[in-house]
Amino acid sequence: MCYICFKEVFLRKLYRGDCIMSYQKRDNLLKARKKRLLTQEEVALAIGIKRVFYNRIETGKSDPQLSCAKKLSILFDQSIDELFFL
Repeated sequence: MCYICFKEVFLRKLYRGDCIMSYQKRDNLLKARKKRLLTQEEVALAIGIKRVFYNRIETGKSDPQLSCAKKLSILFDQSIDELFFL
């Protein structure tokens, strides 16, 4: 999924008040972090957010901002689709 498509889907879901990430999608993010042997604190520092907010993203209580999703995609060397939609 291209950046523009992701942004469009993200904004549409945000407008409707939907949570973008399902349980399985959060699991993809957790697996990617564990595979790299990183803590939530290390990931949060790497992408420039607080650990508490990263925890909320990983547990599905909050959806990431588009810029945050892109940084996570780069950090884990996976597409945004793989981390959040597949």
